[in-house]
Amino acid sequence: MRSLLLVGELALSITLLIDAGLMMHTMCALRHVPLGFRTDHLLLTSLNAPGDLYQNLNVATVAWQPLLDVVRRVPGVREAAFSTVMPLKHPLEWLTVVYKTDWTEGNVDAVVRAASPGLMDVLGVRMRSGRFFDERDTATSLPVTVVNRYLGGNNVLGKQIRFGRIPETATIVGVIDPIHQDAVTDPSSRSMLSQRGQIPRSGRIV
Repeated sequence: MRSLLLVGELALSITLLIDAGLMMHTMCALRHVPLGFRTDHLLLTSLNAPGDLYQNLNVATVAWQPLLDVVRRVPGVREAAFSTVMPLKHPLEWLTVVYKTDWTEGNVDAVVRAASPGLMDVLGVRMRSGRFFDERDTATSLPVTVVNRYLGGNNVLGKQIRFGRIPETATIVGVIDPIHQDAVTDPSSRSMLSQRGQIPRSGRIV
């Protein structure tokens, strides 16, 4: 009986050691997965604008932009930006439908979020082509969007896409490298960004 117990304990110990080794190997591998954005020297906070205070107003213009201007003047701050959804910081994907284009086979789903100029500099995301949002993109200018290469592919700058349940049309001005949206273990997917100041008053982009 003692021998059987000893063999059982040894077998269990070896199994646990193997499992622990595999887990450490997996964790080490995940730490080296390219996320597509920087993770150091960042400060993230969540804010909400009460809807009853901003009825019939462009929240980005009257609230978010003035706040960004204040934050950028804080000593030590290099850049500040807004995004409705941060990578690896939301439990569910925020999806929109992108209607058939010249380079997609029918309608496709894409992760979508609204962002302000400067977000790519804050996150350190590389532009593959074109540009990100800047001072030219305002609430009164033509709507623009930035897509990743899984949605945009090649030679899409200047082309238009239609998206959302209530269709909106925007011109592609830039293509970025893919980033992990939901989890380190999940592959990158199609994604697009809308200029925060150009979101309709209804706030609908999905």
